[in-house]
Amino acid sequence: MPIAEFKEMKKFIKNFICYVLPEFLVLSLPFLTLPITTRYFGLEEFGLIALFSLCQLPFVVLREFGVGYSLPAMWFDLDQSQRKSFLFTLLIVSLAITIISIILVSFLYEWVFVWLANDSATFVISMYPWMALSVFSQFVTPVFSHWVVIAERSSVFMRIKFLELILSNTAMVLVIVYSSKVEYVIISMSLSVMFVNCIRLLSIFPHLNYDFDRRFFSEILTIGYPIFFRSFFNQLRGQVDKVFVSSLFSVQTFALYSWSFRFYQMFNTLNGHFSKVYSPRVFQKLSKEDFDFHKINRMLFFWFYFIFLGSVLFFFLGKPLINVISNGVYLNAYPIILLFSGLCLIETAFCAVDLPITQKRKTKYILGTTIFGSLIGLLSAFLLIPEMGPIGAVLSLIISSFLIRIINSMIKFRMTRILFIELRVTPYVIAYFVAMTLHFAGLEEIVPSLLLTSMTFISLHWVVIERKSLLTLWRRLNIQ
Repeated sequence: MPIAEFKEMKKFIKNFICYVLPEFLVLSLPFLTLPITTRYFGLEEFGLIALFSLCQLPFVVLREFGVGYSLPAMWFDLDQSQRKSFLFTLLIVSLAITIISIILVSFLYEWVFVWLANDSATFVISMYPWMALSVFSQFVTPVFSHWVVIAERSSVFMRIKFLELILSNTAMVLVIVYSSKVEYVIISMSLSVMFVNCIRLLSIFPHLNYDFDRRFFSEILTIGYPIFFRSFFNQLRGQVDKVFVSSLFSVQTFALYSWSFRFYQMFNTLNGHFSKVYSPRVFQKLSKEDFDFHKINRMLFFWFYFIFLGSVLFFFLGKPLINVISNGVYLNAYPIILLFSGLCLIETAFCAVDLPITQKRKTKYILGTTIFGSLIGLLSAFLLIPEMGPIGAVLSLIISSFLIRIINSMIKFRMTRILFIELRVTPYVIAYFVAMTLHFAGLEEIVPSLLLTSMTFISLHWVVIERKSLLTLWRRLNIQ
């Protein structure tokens, strides 16, 4: 491996660890504390906490204005002083939209919470002031999260995430053990969010020029307005499953589904931070019209291999693992998580397909595919969830996600003639879903063999792709 490539790989691994480790721990620590918390709380209490988070959906929809698209599209065209003004403008826009979202929701929140939380709405309504304070503090979060990526300040991100990890989880466990009151748990969660967001704001202050630039404001709106509408449909696609489950089934069933969804969120955290490492390189190559993505494709294939391996391991080890860590409380979540692993494979297979579309500032295409996929997801949720419950909810997400990524991949290829790994890994995705279909059909004896065969083939495929690097490593080990 050449020295330059080795240094690049070393930098990639460092940034990935800095991004993913703290946030992954933030999401995984609640699972590690389950042996303690499930002694005091049952499915109903965990369901109320999950409903409190779900009821923040209206705020999430209203405050999205496309920071993740505006920053990479403009950042590399600005000098140092302009970047500081641009960041300040982004913060002001985010603050204004957050305040507007709180004002709008305040007129309707009781009706919205009754719709979202069903029989548990009274409890969630009583906690609304804490929800509003928590949401207000989060205006800095989208700007900070994308700024640390584009400015490659992974160490800042890591330190703040570790602070969030220690503060939020310590407070939650102590409150559960010593009070066993759900409302106190939610108050502690809200206070933790507010404190951490204050730290985020303080960390970004030295990198601002306090100059609201109307030109940047105009650019932000031009790039972001399709994303604002996209966010509505994206949240519709991504949250309608929870809304249907929470409104049609008991709080205990919603707790099972919400807990299963957290495994999917952990994947999203891994996948999102993985993309934060490679996406700046993709954007730089696209801006220079350098379409040699061989190294990046190797990276993407290995990432798919890692997720595929995790999915196969979960099939064999997931049920006893859930039983141990949750004292049996969440054992019925196993089949739901199993389907979520298939959704993770689809999203990994088509990762990076949006980047060329974003770089060309063609966000209207992303808006269009999101609207289409969201409507299909809404229709499938309407048909599947009443009959199949949480299993139907995951299936509706799979259908919607698959359609959106297929269409975006086709648009990307038509615009740029660029292929990432989507064609290479599709056979493995198909094999996995065949195995899951056989599993849910009751043909258990075939599934292990099919999964192990697929794992063998993808391992050989990876060895063929990395044969030069593996041979070089082998020679060096022999020399030593």
